[in-house]
Amino acid sequence: MSIWDTASAAIDAAFAVPGGVTYSGPGIDLPGPIDAIREDMAAPIFDGPGASAQSVGYEIDMSALPRRPRRGDLIGHVAGGGTSWRVIDVADRAAVGKWFAIVEQAA
Repeated sequence: MSIWDTASAAIDAAFAVPGGVTYSGPGIDLPGPIDAIREDMAAPIFDGPGASAQSVGYEIDMSALPRRPRRGDLIGHVAGGGTSWRVIDVADRAAVGKWFAIVEQAA
């Protein structure tokens, strides 16, 4: 096991959503929750009202899903229930074996 594998596992364990997340979408039939790291960050800067908007996303291991996340897929927290999130954009973080799904609150 490389130093990166050890560090990556430690980061995942420290920051993963407690209980994991559910993930659903066309072509995805998972047997249970998967690990993901939720990230809240400032949205891209722009002028005008709402300039302090936040962006929410989930970092998901590429091996956890049978395909790349797509717009419209749904993510939900197992522990605590509550808000469901809809994928609106995806970035590949191939260097670390992750996808980053940017989400919005699902109606």
